[in-house]
Amino acid sequence: MAVPSISGFLTKIQTQSTLIINGRVAHARKGILPFNQATRIYRQVQGLSGSNKIPDDIRSKLAKIGSKLSTSALEEPLIKLFGARKIESGGGGFQADFKIQDQITGKFKETEIKNIKAEALGFDEGAGFTGLTRDTVSPISLGGGKGVTIQSGRQQVITGFDQDIGEYNKEEIDVSPFYRALDSAYKKGSNQADIVKALELNDPSAQAYKASLTSKASDIVIPITIGNRTIVRSIQFTYADMKKYALGGKGSRGKGGSFKLKPGKNGAYFLQFSFSQSTVATALNDMSKGIAREFNEGVIGQEFVDALAVTIAGIDPKTLSAMRKHLKDAGFTIALEYLSGSLRVASGVLLRSPKKRQKNTQQRYISEVQLSKMIQERLARTMERAGIPNPPDLKYRSGRFASTVRAIPNYRKSIITYFLNPIYTSLESYGYNPGRQVEVATREVVQALFKQRFNILRGN
Repeated sequence: MAVPSISGFLTKIQTQSTLIINGRVAHARKGILPFNQATRIYRQVQGLSGSNKIPDDIRSKLAKIGSKLSTSALEEPLIKLFGARKIESGGGGFQADFKIQDQITGKFKETEIKNIKAEALGFDEGAGFTGLTRDTVSPISLGGGKGVTIQSGRQQVITGFDQDIGEYNKEEIDVSPFYRALDSAYKKGSNQADIVKALELNDPSAQAYKASLTSKASDIVIPITIGNRTIVRSIQFTYADMKKYALGGKGSRGKGGSFKLKPGKNGAYFLQFSFSQSTVATALNDMSKGIAREFNEGVIGQEFVDALAVTIAGIDPKTLSAMRKHLKDAGFTIALEYLSGSLRVASGVLLRSPKKRQKNTQQRYISEVQLSKMIQERLARTMERAGIPNPPDLKYRSGRFASTVRAIPNYRKSIITYFLNPIYTSLESYGYNPGRQVEVATREVVQALFKQRFNILRGN
């Protein structure tokens, strides 16, 4: 995935804000709402809305606020950061919410944006996160709500993702074989092994649901708050990971993650997969996979505060007072402040800083491991896969060639040195040129990442 410039986000939105509740001006002030503060408000409101210790009417109101804030507090800034676009919603499988277009190839990929609780004590580009543990993150579910609905009979089912147009391919197929296998699994107690067996049926419907499940887990974007900083991480899971987690624990559910199968209306079933907190923390801490990008200076503008103001405007004073009390009792100070009259709302003016800001260091200096991983992924995406080998280019077969490439950057001298496995350099005597393929992939990656020019040299 090409990494877009962050310079467009180094702006501030200055708002002259006025909050009116029940016809009374409650507060007026100027201020800026940073991304990490806005996303914490959203998380606190959502966290309290899921508590069974408060009245249903309060939970309902908080859930409505959280729903309103979701787009402006999280999705919109990250959509812009990654250049993502919404995928048209629809059933038929596990469907990702967004698509990202590669700026070089023009191809699309699916991606998820998850605003789960994720907090760390610190972050280092080389060492990764400190203080990011199972206790500081939330689990991740792939199906949304109860999960994906599966019914017997013929249905429109996701059969693939068109990378050229960024939309799902769907076909009407008979889901009955997969449905019957899930029905049998549920009657046996929803044992993980039985659900896995259903997904691995030699049947088009089971294969389609398995493929969409795998695809949705392949790129999950999570913002991690570290004090006043935000690090955006992208992590990936495969079906093999999910199977291992589900079957790896004691009893009917694995410790790393598990499938959940529940009955719905009219004989339907809900199928869900959830990754445990420990698994999510491990994936976020593994800096050799996915990307990490700092998003310190992004700000949330009028959309966020307007959404919050409109939502609470219709809430009666008694209910609003009760909401504040529950937020206070839960220790949610940031959300409490914004529901207590200090909300910054009104007309916003976008002001670009007259000073030229220094490029974000996370963008300029990424680790050797991260750079190597991005070059490996670029090779895997761009190498031809079909047909017989034809010099000078190697074709993609097992992925071993791409996975062995290593790149070492020297930012001071603007040099990137790459290394090949001797197995592949020996093919040069047969007319192949693996070095050229790596050089092209490396140049494409660094051109997308950096404005400066690099000399790309072979190290062996």
